[in-house]
Amino acid sequence: MISDKVWKKIPVSQIAEIVLGGTPKTKVKEYWGGDIPWASAKDISNNIDRYIHKTEKLITKKGLDNSNTRLLPKGTIVITARGTVGKLAILPRDMCFNQSCYGLISKEEIIPLFLYYALEESLNQLLSLTYGTVFDTITIKSFDDLEIYLPDKTNQEAISSILDFIDSLIELNLHMNRTLDKIAQAIYKSWFIDFEPFQEGEFIESKLGMMPKGWKVGKIEDLCDDIKNGGTPLRKEKLYWKNGKINWFKTGELEDSILLDSEEKITEIGLKNSSCHLLPINTIVIAIYAAPTVGRLGILKKPATTNQACTALIPKSNVGYIYIFHSLLANRSVLNAIASGSAQQNISQGIIRNLKVPIPPIEVTIKFQKVLECFYDYITKNIEESKILFKIKDLILPQLISGRLRITNPVEFLEEIFN
Repeated sequence: MISDKVWKKIPVSQIAEIVLGGTPKTKVKEYWGGDIPWASAKDISNNIDRYIHKTEKLITKKGLDNSNTRLLPKGTIVITARGTVGKLAILPRDMCFNQSCYGLISKEEIIPLFLYYALEESLNQLLSLTYGTVFDTITIKSFDDLEIYLPDKTNQEAISSILDFIDSLIELNLHMNRTLDKIAQAIYKSWFIDFEPFQEGEFIESKLGMMPKGWKVGKIEDLCDDIKNGGTPLRKEKLYWKNGKINWFKTGELEDSILLDSEEKITEIGLKNSSCHLLPINTIVIAIYAAPTVGRLGILKKPATTNQACTALIPKSNVGYIYIFHSLLANRSVLNAIASGSAQQNISQGIIRNLKVPIPPIEVTIKFQKVLECFYDYITKNIEESKILFKIKDLILPQLISGRLRITNPVEFLEEIFN
């Protein structure tokens, strides 16, 4: 039965054992390269879903035994305490982590997954409790001050099952998109680096090595109708920003995939009174300033504009956006090498324009576009679906965690939402 009692708030330190991570001595080789996952704050911050399955580094049993790190059990909640404060992850197996993280081992009265969601809901409160001058930092005391609602376990299970279902759908979409991206990159490599579909034809020498006869070496600008830099409307002019509806993307929003909605939007008057350009659907956007984002890409699926740290490439209709996107992606290392050699680790529009790429016959790029277009249509659909799921979760999470919304049948509740 779902209890109708008022839920009390309990300090996190009372319902979870709080453990600070540690690091084996980095100079002792015998401590590293073993089979025990050791997560850093960076691993957790870069993790794409709730469970952290991979870590950049592994430690040995000897490293575990000779350091202050601990092997924490499956289900432990890990939270970053320094740098990017408040990032959460769940351990899917026994694992260690460094001193920039705390592990929260659930006590008998709380389900680990419910603790995760209660912490997620309390994140804003948690960040207000951080300490430090250079970096915000979570301390042991933070968990004495941070309180969460603690319902009975029946309510905990009902709430966790609803939120887990929604998150599982979001994560499924994310992993499907990652898989489609990898397949698309493999197809590009097969066609335009290994030339596998063209092996029966004659090959000729070029500045980029051997390539099929009839192809030529050209520049990225040869594939585009136009290439434009972005801009930023004056921040002090409220009319340029208030109630804006035009997507305005920054480099931090580029993730080598589809771009739908930006964090900030500008108005029509902001667009007209700046160096911004309204860019059409399927424009490729590339970051040219500010390491480490240099070279990151995005594909516009709505008309939009960008800031001045981005260059936009409008593809020719007989080339298609997918070939340009993957040509830039394949040249990421070249662009990064150029950027790292400059004083500010930037690249220019001129470098993008003059980047050398294979130029196949038109029928080849058209066929490549048709083969992969369904991939990017599917990726776009998944992103749009996940946006809706995020909105649903944002709406019901505080209601469920606080007890303002009580669910007697999670299955019926989810069916009602999705119908």
